[in-house]
Amino acid sequence: MPNDNGVCLKIRVVTSQGDFRGGTVDLEFKLQNAGEIRRNRGVDASKEIDVSGLQRSPQGLYQVTVTPTDVFKPSAQFVTIPASGFIVTDFKIDDKVVGSPPGDFQKPPLIRDVNDSRHIDAATPRALKFSVSYARQLTPSNFTIADTVMMFGGLIRYGQDNDSDGEDLRNESSDYSELDGIGNNSPRTVMLQLRGPDLADPQFAGSAAVSALGDSYFTWQDTFGTATDNAAAFLTQPTENGNQLDHDLWFMSDVVAERTTGDTSQVNRSSYQATVLLKLK
Repeated sequence: MPNDNGVCLKIRVVTSQGDFRGGTVDLEFKLQNAGEIRRNRGVDASKEIDVSGLQRSPQGLYQVTVTPTDVFKPSAQFVTIPASGFIVTDFKIDDKVVGSPPGDFQKPPLIRDVNDSRHIDAATPRALKFSVSYARQLTPSNFTIADTVMMFGGLIRYGQDNDSDGEDLRNESSDYSELDGIGNNSPRTVMLQLRGPDLADPQFAGSAAVSALGDSYFTWQDTFGTATDNAAAFLTQPTENGNQLDHDLWFMSDVVAERTTGDTSQVNRSSYQATVLLKLK
C-alpha cells in the first residue's frame, strides 16, 4: 500500500527543445517486483503533472510509461520514488521521429484483416510464435522483459475498379480499398489486424515492423510515384469513422500512389513484416 499521500513525483512531458508538448497523455506506473500497476488516463500534459500515492523508497522503484493520446509513441523509464519529498522527471516526446514525416498513421484508414473469410484482404499471411527467456525493445526504450516473440508476415491486397491497365483484377472490386491517385484513395493509413492472442496493454513489450511495395503500377507521364512511408505494429484499439475496432495487434503503414496529368499510379499489393515482443507468463 502507498505510505504517503503527498506529491512524490512530478512528470514533465517535453519536446526535444524542452517545451511542454501539450495535449493529454496516458500514464502507467508499474511497481517492480510486486506486479502492482496503476494507470491515469487523459492527463493534461501542458504543465507539470503532480503524482501522489506511490510507494516510496526502499520499495518505490517504478517503470513509468507516458503515452500521448494523439499518437502512439510511448516513452518509458525507471523512476525511484524518494523516501520524502518528490522527484522531477522529464519524458521527451516529439510530434514525430527524426527522419519520418509528421502525422504518422493519421491518413484516412483502410482496414484489412489477416483472417478475412473472403481471402481478399491479405495473401499468404503467416504468424510464428517463439518462447524465449529474455527479450527487450531497446529503441525506443521499453523496460518490460518479454518471454514471447511473435512474427507476422505476408502481403496486403488492395482494391480495383477495372478502369486502368495497371490493376490486378484478382483483387477485390471496391473503391473503398483501392489505392491509386484518384480522389481520396491516396494517401491512406493501412491498418491490418494481425489477430494476436488476447492481451492486456502491459503485456505488450515492444515491436519492429517494415512495409514494402509488392505489386505496383507506374505511369511514365510527368512525375509519379508510389511509396510505403513508414511501418509499425501496436497493441491498440483503432477507430474508423468514429467506430471502435477490436483491441488487438495491428500493423500500420502509410501508403501513397500519385496521380499524373493523364494517368495514375496504382498499388495492388504491399508486403508487411512485424516482430512483436509479449509478456505472457
